[in-house]
Amino acid sequence: MDDLEPRALLSMTSPLAYPTFEARPLQSGGGPSAPYTPAEIQQAYGFNNIRFSNGATFSNNGATGSGQTIAIVDAYDDPNIQTDLNTFDTNNMWGLPATTVTRVDQTGGTSYPARDSSGGWELEESLDVEWAHAMAPGASILLVEASSASYSDLLTAVNYAASHASVVSMSWAGSEVSGEANYDAYFSHSGVAFVASSGDSGAPALYPSASPNVLSVGGTSLTLGAGNVWSSETGWSGSGGGPSTQESQPSYQKLVVKQQSSARATPDVAYDADPNTGVYVYDSVPYNGSYGWWEVGGTSAAAPQWSALLAIADQGRVLNGLSALNTSPQQQQVMKRRERKKERKKKDRKKKKKKEGKREKEAKEKVELENKKK
Repeated sequence: MDDLEPRALLSMTSPLAYPTFEARPLQSGGGPSAPYTPAEIQQAYGFNNIRFSNGATFSNNGATGSGQTIAIVDAYDDPNIQTDLNTFDTNNMWGLPATTVTRVDQTGGTSYPARDSSGGWELEESLDVEWAHAMAPGASILLVEASSASYSDLLTAVNYAASHASVVSMSWAGSEVSGEANYDAYFSHSGVAFVASSGDSGAPALYPSASPNVLSVGGTSLTLGAGNVWSSETGWSGSGGGPSTQESQPSYQKLVVKQQSSARATPDVAYDADPNTGVYVYDSVPYNGSYGWWEVGGTSAAAPQWSALLAIADQGRVLNGLSALNTSPQQQQVMKRRERKKERKKKDRKKKKKKEGKREKEAKEKVELENKKK
């Protein structure tokens, strides 16, 4: 089955989405509690323990998302994204490899949209790009900039991203609206996983996180122990989520979500997002009168890092002859059928080879027997 074609957008005023981060600037003379570095998060969540069947590891840069593309979808233009990423990679001696961000408009061209007058979307783009790269440094990064924060423009950008990446990261959200299920086809592409932040203000559920075709990422408060090992983790009070008012419960949540509800529940997974246990971000575009180094939290910080993990998983799956992951239940079924068919063919080839080997052995034994009779 081919990818589902996205349905036409609802004939109404398109809702607006917003970034899902919380940030505070780092002051040179002290400031907030020290944010977490890439090395600390890698250690805490076990990225540096990833090992593939061929012996490649995260630590030797062999299991870091190579061959995969993470598409970041955000609104408005960040003309400084490449130089900001360069600063992030090198300024704090984190040992991250340099990479080139491919930056396009919502249809894949270079007619970039206007900048966000508040600077908020630019900070979001820095967060998303820098931390997708930090956690999957071998993956390629594609930044798709929507012309505005309307669902119409953002989903146009999502559609382009899905045709050019194995993982699409969406650190933005908006209110649920009647008929939003018509948008869900945008998140159903073969071999593509869609990841969205669940929000930073508790209930209710938000969109696109509420789509059953999307991996919804909530937030935690992460505490590290000596050597940056995971010490404890609790749910962050600001993490968004709850039962959807518009989406039905998908099959994968039946008998898993125990509440008496027939609705889609969010989030699906969680990750460090508490601003008090936030991460370093560098952004040179002014936001709220500040620019430079920030401590940033919110589920916007969690979504690109989960996207990075999926990109690494896809690299490992490809290595073992498997398809890239899907988040759409329908596409998952397609993938499973393909993999079962592939496994059957593999078994048939093995069985055929075994039979041929047996025939060859019998023929050889027959010749040897006849030679002995002579």
